[in-house]
Amino acid sequence: MEALRVLVADDSAIERETLAGILRLAGHEVAVAHDGEQALGMAVERRYDAIFMECDMPAGSGEAFLSHYRAIGGAAPVILVTAQRDRARLSPVVSLGIHGLVTKPVTPARVLDALSGLRAG
Repeated sequence: MEALRVLVADDSAIERETLAGILRLAGHEVAVAHDGEQALGMAVERRYDAIFMECDMPAGSGEAFLSHYRAIGGAAPVILVTAQRDRARLSPVVSLGIHGLVTKPVTPARVLDALSGLRAG
């Protein structure tokens, strides 16, 4: 797989750096944001090939990010990252158009499978 430019947004430094580390080890260029608001600002300034977005963050949730990002014409595939197991609680975010879902705890296999799914889909 060719190197991708990926944005990772998670309010947990440990989760954010774990995900970023997996992507970097796979050869991808990674930028990180600590919440949805920062991620939106970064996504406006630079084009990304994929965005990994935590669903539940205090400042700028995944749902708020997706809503604003799509409204401004953001087209990068968004992969939702979540510890949430209740699909009904995820449906508002999913309805905004995600391209994949990675459940926590993240593993290299889950993360890289999500990226491979972008290529296949």
